[in-house]
Amino acid sequence: MTELMKQYEKDTGCSSTTIWRGEIVASGKYIEWLEAQLRWRHVNEKPEESCKCIGKFDDGELYDDLVYYDAKNDLWIRQVQDAFESWYTSYELPIKYFVIPPAPEGEVK
Repeated sequence: MTELMKQYEKDTGCSSTTIWRGEIVASGKYIEWLEAQLRWRHVNEKPEESCKCIGKFDDGELYDDLVYYDAKNDLWIRQVQDAFESWYTSYELPIKYFVIPPAPEGEVK
């Protein structure tokens, strides 16, 4: 369970998960709450510090990928997996992004 799930359950008194087709999944109400907490930012509105983000990229279709923003060098670093399941690093601007909140102190990051 993530810190945001814990916060949602504390704030609303509702479970952040539900069972759908025998699988435990995020509840619709939790997803709505989460979207309200994490807003997409335009790439011109840069983070103040280096951070991990989810970036939205247009590669013919819209994709959401993990991206790292390096504030010191003003770089967006994207790890991409190609059709052959090989990983490579791409330095490209996302269309928009949202910051992944850091883990609380003492927890694995």
